[in-house]
Amino acid sequence: MKKYIILFIVLLPFASFSQKTEPNFVYITNYNINNCPSSGGGNKSSGLKSANNFDIKNIEKAVEELDAEITNNQDLLKQLVDNGNTDILLSQTETANNNNFAQVSEKIEHTKGYISDKVASEYLNAEGNEFIKTQSLINISPLPSQAKTKLEKTDINPTLKYIIEQYQEGVNIREQKEMMIAGKIHKRQMLIRDAIRETLNDSVAETDELIKFLETRPEINNRYTLTGLLIANGKYSEAEAELNNLEMLKTDFYEEKQEEIETFINLQKIVIKLMQSEDTMFNTIVSENIDFLNNLAADSNCVLQSTAWGMLAQADKGEFLELTRLPEISTKKRGEVKPVSVLYDKSQHNGIEPLINIYPNPADDHITVEYAMLDKGDNVSVSIYDMQGKLIKTVKSDNQIDVLNINISDLQRGTYNVKFVSAMQGHYTVKITKK
Repeated sequence: MKKYIILFIVLLPFASFSQKTEPNFVYITNYNINNCPSSGGGNKSSGLKSANNFDIKNIEKAVEELDAEITNNQDLLKQLVDNGNTDILLSQTETANNNNFAQVSEKIEHTKGYISDKVASEYLNAEGNEFIKTQSLINISPLPSQAKTKLEKTDINPTLKYIIEQYQEGVNIREQKEMMIAGKIHKRQMLIRDAIRETLNDSVAETDELIKFLETRPEINNRYTLTGLLIANGKYSEAEAELNNLEMLKTDFYEEKQEEIETFINLQKIVIKLMQSEDTMFNTIVSENIDFLNNLAADSNCVLQSTAWGMLAQADKGEFLELTRLPEISTKKRGEVKPVSVLYDKSQHNGIEPLINIYPNPADDHITVEYAMLDKGDNVSVSIYDMQGKLIKTVKSDNQIDVLNINISDLQRGTYNVKFVSAMQGHYTVKITKK
């Protein structure tokens, strides 16, 4: 009666409890581990073992190499994100104002896209020149996913928002790095999975080697598996000690994860009690924990649901119903292609107009020209003419959006025409007065 409990506790930790999926396995009362394919039911193998040449030492070596790669990449990412110090950049962004906004924006651009969600979100709402903000956001685009979502709700000039959205195709560089690291972490876990599945078919000596190996692993899912192996091998005191370790470790995690760990701990305590008791006590022990097991059996988001179902069914406290996955219904038409941005339309721009600001007027020794053109690849020129039509000076820019500071201290007092010309949006002329 007890063997199936052991098997579930050992195998369940391969999945993350917090995954919003239903268990993809069934409860089995007559289970023979020797009849289980070593491939793990069709899941892809790591490629470093087979039933005939398995060696846990090879797995350990491969895992150590991945540990080094993961640590190196995580350290590098930490140095890159927010220029190496999120707290400092976040503080600078939170205190940004019109006087220091250009300096803060330079620091944002210096991240080269390696920007945290916190800093990106704060910068979107920061007080300062919106043209400078737009230019900086373009230079670190594509933005992180959370920042893209927040951009849609941000109170920013529609033209500037429209331009920023043109640069959001693709995946943010920080998120690319995180996905690469996540891939290596997944590969490492698959190696450990292979070790566990092979060891279930192997000798006591190999099992002891695996337990020693798992005792060195800090990952929470591997601590779960270690607990299951200790229970499966009758090492109940060591399993209880590991549960105490998990109790202390759980405070390092966020609230949802803490609840997951607490659920795991409580279930394993029941299992240990069952394993140490006579079979005739099974129904009594289940009855003593009926509320906990019923709540767990009703939670389709937890992979331990099937274990609770199994205990209740074995004690005649409930009926185990095998889950059958239903096909996902797609609402998309075959061949449908979703546009990258519903706002961007090269022909009409959905009524969005370019922006041009020229100030101050009257001016002393300089004028500022802020502009935002609607098309990528646009280039502009700003020319100053005297009232007789003589060209005094020209400043050019290849940027779609820019803030130009033009020195006019060498001009005589009087009135001048400032002509703004866009290769794609036409021209605009305004009179200014030099004091």
